[in-house]
Amino acid sequence: MTFLSLQRNKPVINGKYIKNLGYRPGPLYRLALNALWRSRLDGQIKTLEEETAFLKQYFELHKNVPASDVRRPASEKEVSGA
Repeated sequence: MTFLSLQRNKPVINGKYIKNLGYRPGPLYRLALNALWRSRLDGQIKTLEEETAFLKQYFELHKNVPASDVRRPASEKEVSGA
């Protein structure tokens, strides 16, 4: 995966966009955006409409998860060195 490939597939949506959709800011934003980016890299999502639908579904599936239970997956910890 090249830097150019990553930049070309960067989601249009950001935290401000998510907030404007009506979702409260929190740790789930990062996880949702990371999942969105992976889906773009996999070619599953190509348009802003698809990004929006993906995030709405993601937040619906995770709406009952307390913020204290939101943790980075092990794969992200390994990559970031945390």
